Amino acid sequence: MKYDSPGSRLITVGVWAFLFVTIGTLSVRWIQAARIQAQRSQDANHLKQLGLALHNYHDSFDTFPPGGVFRDDETSQWGWTTSIMPYLDSAPFYHFVDGDYSWNHPVNRDLYLLRVPYYSISAVPAQTAEGFPVSYHPANPRVMYRNSSVTLNDMTAGTSHTWLLQTSLHEPRPWGDACNWQELPDTAKKRLQQNTDAVWPDLQILLADGSVRSFTESADEQIWSQLRESLTQVADEQRLQSPDHYKLDSPGTPVYRFESLNLREETETELYASIPIGPNSEQISARFRSSERITRRPTTGGSASHEELQKLSKAYPNIKVLNGYCDVTLEELIKLFPKLEYRNGQPVIR
Repeated sequence: MKYDSPGSRLITVGVWAFLFVTIGTLSVRWIQAARIQAQRSQDANHLKQLGLALHNYHDSFDTFPPGGVFRDDETSQWGWTTSIMPYLDSAPFYHFVDGDYSWNHPVNRDLYLLRVPYYSISAVPAQTAEGFPVSYHPANPRVMYRNSSVTLNDMTAGTSHTWLLQTSLHEPRPWGDACNWQELPDTAKKRLQQNTDAVWPDLQILLADGSVRSFTESADEQIWSQLRESLTQVADEQRLQSPDHYKLDSPGTPVYRFESLNLREETETELYASIPIGPNSEQISARFRSSERITRRPTTGGSASHEELQKLSKAYPNIKVLNGYCDVTLEELIKLFPKLEYRNGQPVIR
């Protein structure tokens, strides 16, 4: 009978241990590579969806959206990111925005605490110190700038040689900001060096023909230069950005989400309440907006009845602030929403 020596058994165990470690290491690398590719593909898909929304806006208004809507007194209202929301299956959100006020005014502020997946990168979540989620897809400031109205016919170099959006982690702004645009740097390498937190090694750019093109550090300088200069640079005052320098919270910080409730279901007009939910599930406020049931156009008649407020209170009993008209007495309102904040001895109702 043949017996294995202790030495040969140790060698066998060592070989098997080596194989297990090697297979485990390769599996981890394969999983990481697959995850990076999935995140990269998701980012490219978001760019394509944004491109489709921009073109649908162009089909509706014969122009791309203005990069930012500004009044004559230089007050910023909102940016291209808000203008295309109806084309991103977010029409209810768009109807809640009050166009008489700036995007970060207290009247609109709660809405822009919502994270919109199309503007963010799942691998690099971030928000400002004020809680506003940022956008990593700034626009071409030669296409979308202050009160711009650029059309496809203005793209004399062709849509396949004109870029609309880029993926940039350099100095991001809140997605609701009215100045979400950035020039391309001198080289692709420079932008990739600025995108130090990105998990994939190339730069993705949305072209005006709807395609997404990738550039690496070794991108052809002539092609890159032609892309940068495909449109004439506009005047400095037209692409001037607000001087805000936003401080970012660390990645992974929980942000607000946005929920809505239809309070009026069986009439010609709908009455929606939008409710931002805080990081700890706190119910912050409720905003009312009435719209036609079929066209979704905003209408008058946004006052909430006692029955409708009861429905809201049952679903969200801890709301702190109400934005809209309430057709009940103050005493009834306090009973329905006991968590309302008080200022100067009165509940906060805007």
